Amino acid sequence: MKNLFIFEPAGQIENTGDLLINKAALDMYRRYGDIVINDTYTPSWFVEQISNENDVRLKESNKGGVLKYIKKSGNKNPYTNVYYVLPPGHITRKGLRSAAGSIVKASRFFIYRMFGINIIRAGFSIGPFDTCNAISEKIISNIYCAYGVRDKQSQQLAENIGIKNLRYSPDYAWTYQPNESKKPFRFDIESLENAVVISFRANVNGTEHDSNYLGIFQKQLNELISFDVFRGQKIILTYQVLYDRQACCEIYESLKDKCAEKGINISFIDEKLLLEDANLVYKKAYCIISNRLHVLLLAGKNKTLPIPLIIKRDNKKIIGILNDNGLAHTIIDIHDENIAQKINILFGKRHSIIEQYDKVSKSNTSLITKEMQRILNK
Repeated sequence: MKNLFIFEPAGQIENTGDLLINKAALDMYRRYGDIVINDTYTPSWFVEQISNENDVRLKESNKGGVLKYIKKSGNKNPYTNVYYVLPPGHITRKGLRSAAGSIVKASRFFIYRMFGINIIRAGFSIGPFDTCNAISEKIISNIYCAYGVRDKQSQQLAENIGIKNLRYSPDYAWTYQPNESKKPFRFDIESLENAVVISFRANVNGTEHDSNYLGIFQKQLNELISFDVFRGQKIILTYQVLYDRQACCEIYESLKDKCAEKGINISFIDEKLLLEDANLVYKKAYCIISNRLHVLLLAGKNKTLPIPLIIKRDNKKIIGILNDNGLAHTIIDIHDENIAQKINILFGKRHSIIEQYDKVSKSNTSLITKEMQRILNK
């Protein structure tokens, strides 16, 4: 029995977190069959980052769309089962227009099903939905052979909505295996050793920068420097989402004078880190402080201490996924008291937390593998 997976990459391409989970997903599916990447609307640089030399690119195959590709393969098609795989990530919708539009967009998947193509959506989270979008999502879920949400909060919401073919399928980032950079590194590697890497977003969601929102984190970071939490260490500002650049610029400007007073070296890598560069930076660091989920998970995969410094009401994805995996004790709310003390406690537990991330990664990889086998053996 031979499987073909037609993979649709993420629509969001400015976030290296999406690059991470798309690449990790493809690495998993390659274990079970051949890959065709539907790169019709995806920039070539993104496809190059997630693909390998054996993958077929639909746009370059000169066979048109998905159905044309299958049809033109004709009798030469060696595949017993064909799957169309939607990208991991997060789904949230509100408004009647959005509900109607989602059903229209999903109509192609109903057509695929008529031609015997199975539809998989896994490793993603959902919500919030208003009533009309909850109904539309329930309708659409009928087309999937697997609707695999990555956290228990999403699972509970999906059960309440009445989602069909519901499964628990952890975030693909847990399965990712970091690779060494194959190109000359552009940064001073020595400056990365023993560094505290700081990477923050300046909004709850979306791309709009909010200096007032960021100001809460700037104030707390200044206090941490005043309390000598980072004594003897360097601070490096980075971003792996293009929209976070302005946040990093503002944090750097707000911290540099205080760091100079305390004799702390601070620097700013002013370019978006893709996976290879992020792996190298994170691997060399002492810890990474962030309010972005996949900055934290990628730090853990590189055996570096991730410290989620968040606003709990705004970062439900981080809370849900870390809580599901027994890592809630590492979370610090920006409004907590004694944050400096809490960070020092995490520093003291650094090795045990890194080991815990490693165990969780292995456990979740096993869960995802079993779920894949269940889908393919249906």
